[in-house]
Amino acid sequence: MHRASIACLLLVAGWLFCPPAAADPVVLPVDQSQDAYEPAVAATQQGFVVVWRSGLLAPGDLRTGLRFQADLVFLVLDSQGVPSAPQPRPLCRAPDLQARPRIASGPQGLLVVWQDLRNGRDWDVYAARISPQGEVLEEDGFLVAGGEHNQAKPQVVWNGRHFVVCWQDFRSGSRYEIYACRITPEGKNLDPHGVKIASGADYHCYAPALAPLGTGRCFLMHVARGGSAARSPLAQAWLLEGVQARLLYRLHPVEQRVNFRPLLRQGPHDQGHPIRLAAGSRSVLAVWKNCAPLGRGDGPVNNAALFSQEGKRLADLRLGHRQGRRWAGRILDPAAVWAGDRFVVVWAQFIQPDRNAPPTDAVFLQQLDPQGKPLGTYRLLAGTPEAPATAPAVAYHPDGTILVAYEQHPRRADQPIAIAVQRWSLSEAER
Repeated sequence: MHRASIACLLLVAGWLFCPPAAADPVVLPVDQSQDAYEPAVAATQQGFVVVWRSGLLAPGDLRTGLRFQADLVFLVLDSQGVPSAPQPRPLCRAPDLQARPRIASGPQGLLVVWQDLRNGRDWDVYAARISPQGEVLEEDGFLVAGGEHNQAKPQVVWNGRHFVVCWQDFRSGSRYEIYACRITPEGKNLDPHGVKIASGADYHCYAPALAPLGTGRCFLMHVARGGSAARSPLAQAWLLEGVQARLLYRLHPVEQRVNFRPLLRQGPHDQGHPIRLAAGSRSVLAVWKNCAPLGRGDGPVNNAALFSQEGKRLADLRLGHRQGRRWAGRILDPAAVWAGDRFVVVWAQFIQPDRNAPPTDAVFLQQLDPQGKPLGTYRLLAGTPEAPATAPAVAYHPDGTILVAYEQHPRRADQPIAIAVQRWSLSEAER
């Protein structure tokens, strides 16, 4: 009886760590045998659209310096998550590097935004529309924000009236600021020079995140860093009425109630972001990277918080899994979506199936109720030592289905990295 009880406990513990996937993944075809990176996904009336970066390095001798060549491609998927074409379609094949695509769905089609290095000097923000029929309406995109220095890390949402695009901007030459603009469904930029949303006298504002609140409003949150510890906030939240901003929330280092501590310790390659947002019926969920491997130990454990739409922090949350008695909730690349009556969060995380195995990247999913309480256990979607998975994105279709897209790294070195998707209904996801 004692041995049977131990075996039962071990079986339950193993299921909690590696719960079965709800749907078989579909691996999407790659573009011209190029590695696929950074997927973004949005729902349409007919199904879903997945866009990603294809490639990175251009052919040539690395001893003479790096040369980049990366394009953006996309695939239309039906409501079952099945690709409608055997090969991805090009969205932008401009020179040099296009990266970090983001996508939003409006009533007359979709808008994709990205950071673009085609000028050969610094990043600019470009955009292109995709029609409901899956046609690209602006070949190679149109300029949203350019000029001196970097305009980068754009985000986009549909606010009920316009597409709202925000980005981090270094046009001042001394610090990053947050800018935004509105783009109509017809592709007209109503704010061609951008509108400054956030700026610090002695600190940078960067890595913005957006969540639509409807009726022309958005919730915007961004990271801040630099300046004196007493004056420099760690994060700020704003309400956007169109592009008119009102400060809602400011977190300073002296506050210990919410654990943004990775932002206190970040360096150039460990920046404690991105923050990603999802707006519910009455609240906004913020999820952020808290994997800060600057030494041994677990680091900060809080990696999410729930805010009211007026900016009041309602709850501090913790996503991740346990390995024995140890909390292993150091997450990377989070993404979140409101799914009608709950939040669905996906993230990447290092796992170590056993003590002798090397850590590997895996993709997880967790559902939360409107108050931020977990609905069941987390779910391991993909990722093994032989075939890691990372960089997830998630979209919700009003018919009650979820689609998660992520980078699926191959088992063999002679195969390219691909984008995989998993789709299921919420009722299936609850099992």
